[in-house]
Amino acid sequence: MNKSLRFIFISLLSFALTTLTAHAASFGNFDPRSLAMGGTGVSSANIDHATYYNPALLSIADEDDDFSLLVPTVGVRAFDPEELLDALEAYQDGQYETTFNNAINGYNAGNTSAADAATATEQLLNGLNSLSGKALDIEVHGGVNLAIPSKSLGIGVLAQFRAMAGINLNVTAADTNLIQRYIDTLVWLDTGSGTPDLTLYDSGSGDFYDPAGLTSSANLIGAYILEGGVALSHEFDFLGGISIGIVPKTVQVTTFDYSSAVEQADTDGDGSGANELEYSDSNIDVGIAKKLNENWKVGFVTKNLISKEYKTVLGNTIEIKPQSRVGISHHTNWTVFALDVDVTENESIGYTREKTRFVALGAELDFSLLQLRLGYRHNLSAEGDAEAGIASAGVGLYILGLHLDLGVAGSDDETEAALQLGIQF
Repeated sequence: MNKSLRFIFISLLSFALTTLTAHAASFGNFDPRSLAMGGTGVSSANIDHATYYNPALLSIADEDDDFSLLVPTVGVRAFDPEELLDALEAYQDGQYETTFNNAINGYNAGNTSAADAATATEQLLNGLNSLSGKALDIEVHGGVNLAIPSKSLGIGVLAQFRAMAGINLNVTAADTNLIQRYIDTLVWLDTGSGTPDLTLYDSGSGDFYDPAGLTSSANLIGAYILEGGVALSHEFDFLGGISIGIVPKTVQVTTFDYSSAVEQADTDGDGSGANELEYSDSNIDVGIAKKLNENWKVGFVTKNLISKEYKTVLGNTIEIKPQSRVGISHHTNWTVFALDVDVTENESIGYTREKTRFVALGAELDFSLLQLRLGYRHNLSAEGDAEAGIASAGVGLYILGLHLDLGVAGSDDETEAALQLGIQF
């Protein structure tokens, strides 16, 4: 590595270790190979993934690469640091709100004792407290991609769908206060002790008034993003063989934002109809890459170069901001080792407000027909008890130009998986 190129890479890496904040969606792992290799790809992606990670790689591909077609790549990610899905399932299975209403009505009809009604009401309060403040982020992506590498003009065609959503359970103070007043009044009726709230109770008839509806809710916010673009890449001899690539792209964004009662919360909801706003827009990705010698590559990419903001029907804002990453990788006929570092700190669009800034390591062993992959990424921005490290693994099969790839990653807080079918020559 000559001195000028060493200076360029060290400068980029130093820049990556400074703090730049972008409140945006995660950079994303768009294929199983990258996912299995810790999320690396800025300098190590194959031509079939170059349009996703760094379009400049289309001009420094291996000489025997001809073209690649991915149909399709699909993946899913769930970030659930507080086990919201388990808590919500338990709450719905317990039918605490129905039991509470039945207990109050049963007491009024003389079929339920004050003690039993108090127990049912305490279960409702405990159930709501088990949900309070918990949040979950979910992401689904899919895409098709055609890549034709060339030093003079590498071309890639991309169509990509990405859905990102955040779920939050908002247990209101009004609900917990109301339920506690029911408990205090029922205990007073049962034992004669404590302080009742006679605004809930008709002392003349001995009946409770009809229970008021709870105001706690499950909230869902997010966006569907459909991108289509053409990547163009060229290697510039007068810049020392540096390749520069761009992806002008059209973007269709649909934001969704709605709430429902906790008892009817559906984590599979699609936020359809009046809860959606649609936008047509454009953006651009820009990357540079350099093949230092037969074994080493470096790269730098900025995705979504133009900051964008999109409103939801409830007045919230979905932000898509620039996301930058730098990488270096070592390649042989049998192995790939890669290191990527996020330049920007990204924040999820969901309610977890997860901040991510990854240092990622990946390795691949290539046995021609079979590829084995391992990876690890560490979140420099992890806060509190959040799991900072995520391990990953995957496998690829390559037979007569056809390849099938699978990648998985996970920690105590999140799970990711991706699958891909492609043709490459």
